[in-house]
This record gives sequence, C-alpha cells and structure tokens, in this order.
Amino acid sequence: MNRIELTLTKARRTIHAPKTAKVAEFLNLWSLRDGVVLGVDLSLSSAYELEIEDLRLADPARADLFEAQARSFLNALPAETTVQFIVQVRRGDTETIREFREANTYEGQDDLSRLLIERKCAEFEGKFLQRRRYFLYVTSRPKGGAVPVSPLIPRFKPVVETAARGFDAQRRREHEALDRVVAERLHSMGLRFRRLESQELLDLVYRHLNPAKPGLPMSRLSPLRTLREQVATTPVEEEFDHVRVGDAYFRGVSLLRLPETAHPGYMWRLLDCLWPDCDLVLNVHALDTEAAVSRLKLKNNVTRTLAFSAWTKNYEAERKHLELDELLTEIRATAQRLFRFSLSVIVRAPSLDGLRDKTSAVLGAFHDFASAEGLCDDMNHGRLFLGAIPGHARLNDRQFYMQTNSLSGFLPLSGAWKGSRRKTMLVETPLGELVALDPFDPELPAKHGLVIGTTGSGKSFATNFILSAFLASSKDTHVVTIDVGGSYRKLCRAYGGEYLEVELSERFGFNPFPPKSEIAPGGEFDGDAIAYLSLLISRMCLKPGEVVGTVEKAFLESAIKAAYKDREEATLSDVRRELARLSAARPRAKHFADALELWTSGMYGKLFDRKGRLNVDNRLVVFDLQNLENHSDLQAVYFFVIRSVIWGKLRNLSLRKIVAVDEGWKFFDDQVGSDLIQGLYRTARKFNGAVFSVSQSPQDFLGTKAAGAIVANSYVKFVLKLSKGHELLSQFDLNPAEIESVRLLQSKPKVFSDILLKFGARSVVIRIEPGSLDYWLCTTDAEDRLAEEKVRAANPGLSETKILLKLAQGRPAGAEAS
Repeated sequence: MNRIELTLTKARRTIHAPKTAKVAEFLNLWSLRDGVVLGVDLSLSSAYELEIEDLRLADPARADLFEAQARSFLNALPAETTVQFIVQVRRGDTETIREFREANTYEGQDDLSRLLIERKCAEFEGKFLQRRRYFLYVTSRPKGGAVPVSPLIPRFKPVVETAARGFDAQRRREHEALDRVVAERLHSMGLRFRRLESQELLDLVYRHLNPAKPGLPMSRLSPLRTLREQVATTPVEEEFDHVRVGDAYFRGVSLLRLPETAHPGYMWRLLDCLWPDCDLVLNVHALDTEAAVSRLKLKNNVTRTLAFSAWTKNYEAERKHLELDELLTEIRATAQRLFRFSLSVIVRAPSLDGLRDKTSAVLGAFHDFASAEGLCDDMNHGRLFLGAIPGHARLNDRQFYMQTNSLSGFLPLSGAWKGSRRKTMLVETPLGELVALDPFDPELPAKHGLVIGTTGSGKSFATNFILSAFLASSKDTHVVTIDVGGSYRKLCRAYGGEYLEVELSERFGFNPFPPKSEIAPGGEFDGDAIAYLSLLISRMCLKPGEVVGTVEKAFLESAIKAAYKDREEATLSDVRRELARLSAARPRAKHFADALELWTSGMYGKLFDRKGRLNVDNRLVVFDLQNLENHSDLQAVYFFVIRSVIWGKLRNLSLRKIVAVDEGWKFFDDQVGSDLIQGLYRTARKFNGAVFSVSQSPQDFLGTKAAGAIVANSYVKFVLKLSKGHELLSQFDLNPAEIESVRLLQSKPKVFSDILLKFGARSVVIRIEPGSLDYWLCTTDAEDRLAEEKVRAANPGLSETKILLKLAQGRPAGAEAS
C-alpha cells in the first residue's frame, strides 16, 4: 500500500469510525428454517446446486434451444425478484476422492485392486485439482414493501404475534411459488439441480464468513439469537485494497465496462481463466419494466442536461446519456424484460503477494471478455465479499441495465460434466476437474461402447485402463476380451486371469452348443439363443457375402431343436445329421450338411465337434486369436463361438460383464457376421453385460455391414487422437463441436492422452494421466516390455503385484504420467 492509499484509508477511518457498525450488522441474516434464509429486511432466500453440461460440446441446435430457454427463465422471474449465480472455484476435490474410495472399497477385495485404489487416491490428493460448484440463490422480498406491523395495529403482544405469524406464512407461500417457477424453468433448460437443505445452506454461509473453520451444525443454532450473530465469528478487517478474514485475504474485481457484445462464448472464456480460489458472482434483479423505463427517462434527461450544459463539457455524462438513450430506444423497439445486473469475482489468497498475482490474472480475463473492463474495487472489497452470500446482491453497487436477450449470454451455465453418480472410475479434465465414470450407469439406455484411436494415441492403454478400473471396482465384475495381438496379456497376468492364446489344436476345442437346461430351462427354447446358433452355423457354411434366407433360417432352427431332442448336450454332428435328414424335403439343407463336414469330420472338427466346454469361471478371460491369422475363416467363426463360452457368465445376473472386442471389424464384415454381432449386443444387454468394440479408425467400423448394429447400440464412446477420418465421426452421432474437439485433442507418449468421451447425451474431454502403478499395469509399449522382462529375470518367484510395484518404483523420469 503506497502513501496515498494509506492516507486515504486513515482518513476514511477517521471520518467513518464512529459510524461504522460491526460486521454482523451488515449481514442480512435473521434466521434459517426449512432451507430458507430470512433476512433482516424480511427477504427470503433459497439455494440450488446446479449440475452443468458443457455447451461448447453441445449440438448447435441444442445450444440454441438452451439459450432460448435461458431467456424464458429470465422472463419468467417476477418483478423485484433477485437471483444470484455463484461459481465456486476451489483447489482440490477431497469429497469426490473420498466418495471414489468408499465406492471401490469392499469386503473380500483382492490385494491388487485395493492397492490400485489407494494409489489412485493418494496420487489425486497430491496433484493439482480444482472443483467447480455452480449455485443459484433466489431471493424474494415483500410486495410493495409491506411489513407485518404498522402504527395502525395496536402494539400488544398477542396482536403482534398473530400478525407476524400470518405475515410469515404469506411470505413463505409467495416464496414457494417463486421456487416452483425457478424449478420449472431450470427443468425446461435441461439442467439437473437440487434444492439445498438447511444444513447445506448454513455451511455455504458459515464457511464463506469463516474460511478456516470446519462448519456449524444446525443443532447448535440458538433460536434466541439472530443468525448473523452466530455465523459472523471470524474478525473481518477491511483495508483500502483488500479484506482480511482470519488468515485469508480477499479482493473483489467488478465489471466496470460492458463487453462489446454479449455471447455465451465470452463467459466460457472468463470461467476458463479463473483458478482456485475464487468465486464468480452474477447478480440479476428483475425490474418492473414500466417503472424502470420511467426512472431511466428521468435519469437520461439529467445526464443530457449535464452533458450539454452551456458552462462546460461533461464527457462522462455524455457517455452515460448516449448509453441510456440507446437502451431506451432498444426497449421501445422490443418486448423484452429489463434487468439490473452486476458481475464480480471474489479472489482469495493466503498472502497479499498471492492476492496481487491472482487479481492481475482476473483483470486480464475481464479484458479478454470481448474487450470488457474490470476494476479492482478498492474501498469496496468488504461489500463485494459479503455480496456472495444469499440475499446480499444489493451490496454490489456497480450495476448495469440490460435486456433479456443480452443478459442471457452472461449466465454462467456451461462447464465440464462431473460424471456418473457412482464413481467406478475417476479421471480428470485438462483443467484438473475430476470426472467419475460408471460403465453401467443406470441412465444409459444400453451399456455398450466404442474405443477409437490411431496407433500411438494410447488406444490400447486406455482400454486396459478402463478394464482394470472396472475389475478393481467390485468382485462381481467380469471381463472377457477377444484380441488379435497380445495387448491384454499383462492385465490378465496381473489379475490371475485365463489367457487363451488360441491355436489349431484340441487343447482349445469346446462345444459351442450350450446345455439344453440353459437355453430351454422350462422346456421352451430361448429365441435369441436359437437365432444365435442358426447364425453361427450359417457363418460356418456360407461364403462371405452370402445371405441366409427365411427358408434357411426355418430349417436351421428345426434342425437345432431336433438335435437337442432327448439330449442335454447337442453337437455339430447331431445338427449335421438332422440337416441331412431334412435334405429330402429341403434341398438347400443338403448344402448346409455338406458344408458342415469341414467342421465335424474335417480339419476343424477337433475344435468344435465335441462335448464339454472351456472353463471360464475366472473373472478375466482373454482370447488371443493371433495364431489363427492364417485361417481367416476359422478366426471369424471362433470369435462367434466364444459367445457360447461366455453364456454362463451372461446368465448370472448378479455379475456385471464387459466383453471387449479389439479390432473386431475383422470378424463381422458380412451380413451373417453383422447379424451375429447384433445378437451379441442384444443378448449382453438383456443379461447385465456390455460390449466394447475397439479399433484404430472410424473407417474400420463403418467399412463393415455390422456398423449399424455397433454404432446404434453404443452409447459410450471414447475417441482418442486421430490422424485421419474426422469427417466420418458424424456417423458415430458426434456433432460438429465434438468433432472439432477431437481435432484439438492432445497427447504425449508416456505422459498423458486426452480423450473425447461421449457418455449418452453428455460430452466431456477427459485426460488419462495415471500414476506409476497404473502405467505399468496398462502399458503395451515395446520398450516397457523389455524393462519388465529384466525385472522379472532379476526377481524370480516374485508375485505379480510386487513385480508391478518394483517397476513403478523404477519408472524413468519423463514418464511420471501417461
């Protein structure tokens, strides 16, 4: 503080000290009941927490509709109603980390899963994170300034009590009506929200006024003392250029000059520039338009007189006159509502030096806000600090008049999606906000998903990361992976899974026909199961491009059912025999019977024409089909035969299952394959399962006949950095804004990878930046594989978990995240 500022501060204290009241007396807080704050001025305030979506990634039509609904929200506010939009930006997110730990800690948890969860939590707690919470405070005041007691009412206690109770009941009914209007309009905007209970509202107020104190229980509030007496417990020292509350320093930065134009994009940029710890406060007061216009006309006449006085030229008054004249002209030309609003940012820091740095950043952000101008509001910081409390919007004197259409562009209603309610997996955004994901989120119509990313983008790493988090979240989660190339060998080894490196030998042979008790438990065959087996036989018998007709489907179904007659377990030879029997009446059946010779008595007979099934009770089973690359027809058929292997898992509804198919386009590039994958998607959905398809480019999916089935049923999409094919992403239900965000995705090998996540109707850009243990569990890098082999050779007999820990301890510099 320089000498001039110090002199002004001392002068202010000298002049105002005898008149200055205690901090508590500035607070408009009388009592708190039923989630409503009663102010000293008889105002009532309630609060909502909003769940925001990222409008920058929304479809343009959705964004336009949202803006129209925002205007409707403003127009629906009754006259003399005040709403406050508060965006709290805080460092760290202990609450989300705690909920993640609780959701993923359970009885009987294996050592690796427990270690993974604890390591994730510790790493999140030790890195920079920020949490943004969006609140809406709604304040109503007595109509016409009415009060419960007047000089006309005798001042006797019974009369006063009756009048006060009646007035309170009437005010609460009026405020409830306002709450209903607000809730209805928020719902029409597509926003999720919840009204805060009394304790939550008390916590907001108390922690704002007492930054270093944990909280105040409602049970400790005394009805014999005012609320403001009980919450203002920390000394507040107001200086010329800051406010000190305990050991924390605060400054208020106000909007001084409006931006050249109002557009949601400018508010988005302002929010992106705000870092912990600060609060953005937007106050909106709905005016009686006719009365306000009359006042504006009078004010305009005054400013015009001052501006064009014969004695002197007043440029400030002239500017005010021109602004008011323009506003009045616009009001006359439209039917919009008129509002008074103010915008400020409350900056917090533990020291004055830190406060100055943060203030400079916020002032710069205001200037980037379409050439707007902010002001470090010296001698007014105390009022701005208190103005972030419900019912205190009037304390910000730097107010502007604005109409509905322009004001709607200022509403801070866009931000990163916070994710699923159940926190199975935890990732972050590039700005450091945590996003919780649950692959089995009940709000998803189906749980199937896609993972798309070019080589080197981190596609295999991301898939391993998703599957490892899914396995660690519960002992009732199972994964079956179908791969061509060994990308999941390490994950399988770490979890003690079953890795089947399939080759042309009896060792990997099994019967693709489920037991009759599973597909016809009550004597009635399951339609999906019979349809699947019919398509499987078609896949064995038809050439690529051939289509099975209605007649063929009919006799195949008859042959399969006949093969099960008087048998618990049918084989391919049984079906072939039934087809041969039908060939007299159905000549086409002979073609199928002859074609099955290769799969019964031929070279593939030792694989599928037998009794018995593979034991896949393990939680993680990986089928690696790379050894069958020279037998493309067998590889494709084996993929679909695996569907029968996992039938037992699907039938167990107590389990949640993910079937991951890596480079699956190789298996379903014809009509029969398309029908088979569609049946797999439908069957998995019925039995609490999900199918995740993984590929290197959009073209791989779209080039197959199964594209429609895959894309239409996949409601979760992980899109990594792509080198080409961006123009095809629209066919995956990505809008132009989402496609543009894919073009801008960043990644750094062995450090991090950004991903566009489309989760149902919501979108967010997430960043996979795991710690050392996650890295070594999920990496598929060739150099890392060599390093792992060296550690294994030097430590024979060491458990898989301890091998991973040793690798994590020796992770090279520059690879501290991936």
